[in-house]
Amino acid sequence: AAPLPPKAAPRAKAPLTLGGPSAATLERKKKASAALRQKADDFLAAGDALMPPKKTGFAALMAKKQNPLFAASEYAKAANAYAAADLRPEAVAAFEKAAACHAATDAHHTAAQELEKAAPLADADPRRLDLAL
Repeated sequence: AAPLPPKAAPRAKAPLTLGGPSAATLERKKKASAALRQKADDFLAAGDALMPPKKTGFAALMAKKQNPLFAASEYAKAANAYAAADLRPEAVAAFEKAAACHAATDAHHTAAQELEKAAPLADADPRRLDLAL
């Protein structure tokens, strides 16, 4: 019979802190929040790329067209990532952009749902009641 592998050395437990979460926990949360913010920024940039400004005249013939259907999805993903990172104003703004895209495609019920998702996040925003209507 083959010899058993050696046991791993027991890890010392971190001492409990009485004043709240430990420094390591705070550092992990900070890194996770930064990663979520980066992901949200990427989603927001993708949504903005799908919604270039409208052009008029001859330039409009060659310009990239807006795609609010796909942009709404990117904005909603950005809003959810911002909300998970506890960046409430950015999340509300992204939900509003998603709602505007849904409204542009005549999906008013879905636009209203996006605004309802933004309402609880806008606790300090004076426009909160406008979002929930």
